Amino acid sequence: MTTTILHPSNRPAYLGAAAIGQEIARRAAALLRRIGDWLMTAQPEPARNARELLALAERYEATMPGFAADLRAAAMSDRTRA
Repeated sequence: MTTTILHPSNRPAYLGAAAIGQEIARRAAALLRRIGDWLMTAQPEPARNARELLALAERYEATMPGFAADLRAAAMSDRTRA
């Protein structure tokens, strides 16, 4: 009786495909964990007063002028209540 040893060069191709699939699944799971960690990071605290709203408005003016206008309006509203 003879014993056949599978040398890496004569392994069926599907064994390689299974290993590739496992590696893809492992990397995808790691990526999803990193994305989840990123999403769960602490968010910045909201502005607490009109001065902070006006400072935020200045930072957003160049890229989002409509949002900056909303922030200024909220700051003016906050000043009228105080």
